[in-house]
Amino acid sequence: MADKPGYFSGLLTGLIFGGVAALLLAPKKGEELRGDLSQTGEKLKERAATVGTTVGVAAIDVKDHGVELLHSVKEKGAELKDEAKHHIDDVKSAVVSAAGDVKHEVRDAAHDAKAAVVEAHDTGADAIEDAQDDAQDTIDDAADAAKDAVEQV
Repeated sequence: MADKPGYFSGLLTGLIFGGVAALLLAPKKGEELRGDLSQTGEKLKERAATVGTTVGVAAIDVKDHGVELLHSVKEKGAELKDEAKHHIDDVKSAVVSAAGDVKHEVRDAAHDAKAAVVEAHDTGADAIEDAQDDAQDTIDDAADAAKDAVEQV
């Protein structure tokens, strides 16, 4: 209840009006009534000073706590920012490294494929040359055989 801003002002106003009403409605003589009013005024003045001091101290405490809280939030925000940057840098490094690895793997695979094509070409060329040689030998043998057969006839 004391946290509401109008509480203290309402309390003070109620005390003043209650005190004045009690003094005015009480059956006393003028001089006695003035003395009571004077005493009540002093009490109210002291009470108002006490309440004012209490409210002032509470306001300073709230302000100090707010400043501390703001500082704490700023520090935590900076920590989270640094941590996020660190994680981003880690991910970036991992991606760059993985890209380099993939590049090397692709380069190696292309080199292996090229070597396989060259080998297949060489093997095919050798096979064709061997086949041509074999065919020429067979043709030569057949021609010799035909020539021998013609000479025998």
